[in-house]
Amino acid sequence: YTSDNETIGKTVGDDLREGKMTLPIIHAMLNTSETNKTYLKKNLLAKSNTQEQIDKTIAILENSNSFEYSIKKAEEYIVKTKETLSDLEQSPYKDALFRIADLSLNRSK
Repeated sequence: YTSDNETIGKTVGDDLREGKMTLPIIHAMLNTSETNKTYLKKNLLAKSNTQEQIDKTIAILENSNSFEYSIKKAEEYIVKTKETLSDLEQSPYKDALFRIADLSLNRSK
């Protein structure tokens, strides 16, 4: 939601247009007003949102700190993953898994 089409290799807002229930959406649904919850539900079910609707949804996610929450959760899982991987014997495969963990937070196409 907070990147651009060129960086992530897909159209920003595709998850919203497809009605996908992402972590930022779930967090916002638990941390926003009833009016905003209704708006989010309606637009997720519509699966064909205008750019204006997507922009409003992004504003709701920003105002509920859903992006920050999601990034923090991703960082926590990356730390746990690396802790688990650290028990493996050193190898190119282990190095690759560490790189994948790092890249998952800074996704680009």
